Amino acid sequence: EAANLASEAIGRLERESERDPMARSQISSQAYFESLKGSIERRSKFVSVSVKSRVDVSIPFEIAVGLAEATFQAVVNSLEHAPKAKTREVVMSSTRNSIKVLVIDDGPGFRMSAVPRNRLGIRVAIFERLKSLGVSTKLKTAPGGGTTWVFEWEQS
Repeated sequence: EAANLASEAIGRLERESERDPMARSQISSQAYFESLKGSIERRSKFVSVSVKSRVDVSIPFEIAVGLAEATFQAVVNSLEHAPKAKTREVVMSSTRNSIKVLVIDDGPGFRMSAVPRNRLGIRVAIFERLKSLGVSTKLKTAPGGGTTWVFEWEQS
């Protein structure tokens, strides 16, 4: 499901790049946010999506793709592992030189140390992928305490 969501959003980003040749290397944060918002809303009525800040910043296309993949992985994990969560949201914001994506749920939470090593979604699709792109990744979770992912990219 995460792969399908990411493919859909990336397809929208690629169609945007066809209209603007510069978008193949950079994409506006507003186009990025709208692409993610649309893809998530079309796939799940159980996730609230909002954009808190509309300062436009140029994001390298590779960063946008990596963030989309991680965001969808976090959303799919929430839907799968916290099916009884009453609150599930994605909050996106930007400043003059950064973007931030939060994926939040009030589900049961978990201990990262209890996640089996062979479960690659969190370790590879989120932590390793974003680290390789220079994106800060924070996970706030504990049994009984919900889960919050914070993905933040800052221009250098």
